[in-house]
Amino acid sequence: MEHLEPRLLLDAGAGTALLGDANGDGVVDGLDYNVWSLHYDQPGDWGDGDFTQNGFVDGLDYNVWSLHYKALLFDAQIEVQ
Repeated sequence: MEHLEPRLLLDAGAGTALLGDANGDGVVDGLDYNVWSLHYDQPGDWGDGDFTQNGFVDGLDYNVWSLHYKALLFDAQIEVQ
């Protein structure tokens, strides 16, 4: 019978949304601004630029985007043995 050592794997990127990242590519940039601007003043969800999740794409969502502009989401994994 094989002996298994206990290990813990932490995935920092799992299920984490980056504020202002409409297209989910892990970076807040001009592409996300384009998504927001195309849906401005319309009902929408996160993928439409509704970063405040109030069901509507508006200036408050722009504020969220601008505060997080150039932010990155790292999909880091750490293994502890």
